[in-house]
Amino acid sequence: MLVSLLLALCGACADVPTGDPGPTTAVALTLIVGDTLQVASVTVATPGDSTLPTEGVPVAPADVNLQVVDDSGVAFPLMPTTTPGRYEVALAPGLGRSYTLQGTVLGRAVSLATSAPQRFDLVSLPNDTITPADTVPCRFAFGQVACFSVVTESDQPVGVLCFVAPNQLPSACSEADGSQLRVPSTPGARDVQILGYSGDALRVRHAETVTQFGSAVLVRRTAVFP
Repeated sequence: MLVSLLLALCGACADVPTGDPGPTTAVALTLIVGDTLQVASVTVATPGDSTLPTEGVPVAPADVNLQVVDDSGVAFPLMPTTTPGRYEVALAPGLGRSYTLQGTVLGRAVSLATSAPQRFDLVSLPNDTITPADTVPCRFAFGQVACFSVVTESDQPVGVLCFVAPNQLPSACSEADGSQLRVPSTPGARDVQILGYSGDALRVRHAETVTQFGSAVLVRRTAVFP
């Protein structure tokens, strides 16, 4: 879900390709600090697709030779999953660490680096559990929805997105709309994921292979309504 959402957001921030490179291979991987398993998408565009399709033709594992190398030189290979075009990396990124995605897809070179933020704090909601006592008046919300103020601090500029379980649909939580998290206020507990994306996480780079590689920090909260 996160991969597809990021791909959809990236059209306006892509570098402009030159010439006709032929079939477009597309790699998308965002390293999430706070997760121990990273998920990548490796596809080939079909006629009529955008440069980075959300659902392209999966690239067979035999044609994918990629690994993530950390700043101490340890390599973590991308391993195929049972879902065609999806690959996993058994890596738990660390705050402030640097990583390089390198290798080849269909014989085309990939080499990009990212640095995770050293700090990403959710200062407006310091407790792990948030309740109706933490709510603020909503902006542009309808129905049974509660709103929470989202104020973050980081050592680098970050873009903020939120996701609310169980469907993991994005909540209005970007700094552009006033940084409010919107959660259904019906009784129960819901897992909330707040992600601070580094500046390169939403940037698409065009070279031999069109690649989106970046990092983000995950902060979890549980929203509980009686």
